[in-house]
Amino acid sequence: VEMKRFFQTDFKRIRQATTTAKFVEHIGKTEGGNLAVLLCAAYLHDTGLTEAEAILNKIGASQPMVREICTLLLHDHRGNEDDTLQAKILHDALLLRQIQEELKENPPSAPKAQQASAKKFFTNSAKEIAATLID
Repeated sequence: VEMKRFFQTDFKRIRQATTTAKFVEHIGKTEGGNLAVLLCAAYLHDTGLTEAEAILNKIGASQPMVREICTLLLHDHRGNEDDTLQAKILHDALLLRQIQEELKENPPSAPKAQQASAKKFFTNSAKEIAATLID
């Protein structure tokens, strides 16, 4: 709700946050991630760090949770093998969102897109979702 208040009538950003959260929830459940942290990070990813922290404080999140979410939001989302599980899941969810948006705008040939996207993911769950997006 707070994310929607922040974005107001920016329906594209609301849709992007909701889509990212949907992917994060699926991947997080399958891979054993911390859903509370992941979902907050997904919804707040595009708000900016200061705004995300203010929203988390407003809804009464504990300070350790605020720090963990903000650390995740500050993280470089290019993806590294030594990233935390949370960072890998958020990375994969953001990449899935990007691929889904690109496919809506310009559908490529499925085998080529699947081959390219599978190499970028850290989790098997995201690879499986990517295969369904491309089919």
